[in-house]
Amino acid sequence: MAARFQALEGPVLIELGVHVRIVQEILGHSDIRLTQRYTHVASPMAANAAEQMGRALWGDPQ
Repeated sequence: MAARFQALEGPVLIELGVHVRIVQEILGHSDIRLTQRYTHVASPMAANAAEQMGRALWGDPQ
C-alpha cells in the first residue's frame, strides 16, 4: 500500500474506533509501533472535528 494512502487511512481508521491491531493488519505493518504513531494524530483530529461542529451549530465564539 502506498505510504501516502496509509498516512491518510491510518488516522481515519483509528478515529473511527478501529482497533490498532486491525489497522496494523490492514496497512501491512510488521511492527505495531509503526501503526501506533497514528494514535497521536487521532486526538487532534477529534478536537478539530468537535471545534468545527461547534462552529456549525453555534457560530464562532466571540
